Amino acid sequence: MRSIALTGIAVLAATSAAQGVIIHGDQLDRPEQSFIGVFRGGSAVAIGENYFITAAHVGGVSRSIVELGGERYIAKSVTRHPDLDIAVIEVEESLPGWHNITDDIGRGDRVVVGGNGKVQSKKGRKGYKWSKGREEVWGENIVNFLHGDYGFFDFDRRISRRLDGEAIFSQGDSGGGVFVENEDGTLELAGIAIGVTGKSGFSRFGNLGVFLPIADAINDFGLDFQASELEKIEGPLLDDPIAETPSPSSFVLLMGAGAAITSRRRRA
Repeated sequence: MRSIALTGIAVLAATSAAQGVIIHGDQLDRPEQSFIGVFRGGSAVAIGENYFITAAHVGGVSRSIVELGGERYIAKSVTRHPDLDIAVIEVEESLPGWHNITDDIGRGDRVVVGGNGKVQSKKGRKGYKWSKGREEVWGENIVNFLHGDYGFFDFDRRISRRLDGEAIFSQGDSGGGVFVENEDGTLELAGIAIGVTGKSGFSRFGNLGVFLPIADAINDFGLDFQASELEKIEGPLLDDPIAETPSPSSFVLLMGAGAAITSRRRRA
């Protein structure tokens, strides 16, 4: 069993469950191949012909609806990981497309971030207030470090000169995507949005976005990568699909300057 606790740290920081993307600068254009849907109070990313991935704290049960590209897809099952904040949604209908998964992500990498949540409203000297509405928004950031099972990036205008639209999560982004962009412009899914440090309703400069790299965790669901599709393996590795999960809420995550920094993650 893996634990979400991070050891060897100095600070206990409260974080808000990330449920939309706040942008410092200009929003990125919506990619032509974008497969991020709305699921309950959060987001979900298509990863196979009949599969989405999301954050487990978003919840959901059989017959819950995922909205993608103006279409509604019915959940056949929602299966939550026993240790990590990640869940797989199997839908009855075939999806129009999906993102391949990559483990090629590390400190200093540029990532593209997308989600269906609240966007910024009023800008202040210290950051941005969140709006009341939500929409699909895309931005970018630089990975600061990976530690334990999680990854982190700053919302820090000091590095915005390297980025057109510096992004951090907000309410509605949980389960949204953290992507690596290939040379041909296609996006591979490296992680999902989990949370943000700081106070709900305001993205302060200096806050951190928290994401979960998924390449290792996805294998625990008894799914096999074949020809860019996901298929079930005989004998599921996890328990039966969940009946219910907690609604999105605040949680605490241990982290600090003394945490050891993990370099690039790769699957064997």
